[in-house]
Amino acid sequence: MTRIVILVLALVGAACSGELAELDQAAAETSAPTTVSSESASESTAVQPESTTTSERRQSVGESPATPDIAADRSPPTTETAGLASNVETAEVSGELTCWRVEDFGEEALERWRVINDGVMGGLSVGELSYSGGVATFDGTINTDGGGFSMIRTSVLRGDGTLAEQLAGAEYLRFRIRSANGRGYELTVQDGSANTSIMHFTDIAVTNDGAWQESVVPLTELEARAFGTPRPDLEAFDLGSIATLGVILADGRDGPFSIALDRIDACRAA
Repeated sequence: MTRIVILVLALVGAACSGELAELDQAAAETSAPTTVSSESASESTAVQPESTTTSERRQSVGESPATPDIAADRSPPTTETAGLASNVETAEVSGELTCWRVEDFGEEALERWRVINDGVMGGLSVGELSYSGGVATFDGTINTDGGGFSMIRTSVLRGDGTLAEQLAGAEYLRFRIRSANGRGYELTVQDGSANTSIMHFTDIAVTNDGAWQESVVPLTELEARAFGTPRPDLEAFDLGSIATLGVILADGRDGPFSIALDRIDACRAA
């Protein structure tokens, strides 16, 4: 199993590198406003060779300065699997944070985020990303027979500017998420260099009770890996060179997964 996970992470960088051009093109063609409004009940589906992405436009979504919490009647992810909860704890932060919104998962997120499954390397895992009412749900099934990962990934967030510009000065990312089965999700980032074998990872704390939670992820504790092997000899990741940002599940376990994402904030110590 360890060898499978190492192989998976070794090939993720190479498998994902081809997505950069596609994502950059989508960013150039799409203007992502800070307020999304949809009054229709239409549904559109975009199918990629390795993934299925669905946008469900059900209600108007807006953001006020106070950014109110998501309504309590929005159902949590429905996948229930005992024994797969992540043991990762949310990073402790001393003092207050100054945060700014970088992703609210409005319907335009359909153009910004892509699913990458291990089918790009012959695996059998299935992951899908759906949108409804300003919430993105990333779910599917991990199959470690010949693969073992599924990931959502973007090279552009909801506002203007590059990832580096939007995250300038950030020390943390704060996810508002919920999951019914936890599992070992990770944040993964990559720079724009030609060396696609190097990716950087850090854990995202997720509980398994289906309740909304805020998970604070430090950007100063990213672990470099090359071909799935930790590389502590490499310099710390330079956020100014960030080209992609994603959430990956490659925990070496078979079975279903489901995680809902409401928003992502970039933060720094106040």
